[in-house]
Amino acid sequence: DMSISTTSTTTEIVEQWSIDEVVRWAKKFVDSEEVSKLKNHKVNGRSLFALTEEKLIKYLNFTFGPASILAKEIEKLKGPTLQEQKRVVSESQLREAINAVLNEKGINNSEGST
Repeated sequence: DMSISTTSTTTEIVEQWSIDEVVRWAKKFVDSEEVSKLKNHKVNGRSLFALTEEKLIKYLNFTFGPASILAKEIEKLKGPTLQEQKRVVSESQLREAINAVLNEKGINNSEGST
């Protein structure tokens, strides 16, 4: 069923990744020497999200540059945090509330009105 895959978040998809899939993804950002460290430490999709810049350096012996790059890419995979999602929602709710008040007072706030 196609609807299942479209409703999965990136996070859910990444968590299913095998070690080889993590390796394939990481190759886009860091060289094979660093990528092999992910493989040697058996990093799969779920454990990928536990990695930070500090952990890449401390436990996987990454050099600073690649660790920094990969940590940023891991954050991107995680997508917006719940807090960021809530902020987006509350801004749109605020806009709706303002428009409702303006309409009540007979002030038209729609864009491009003359």
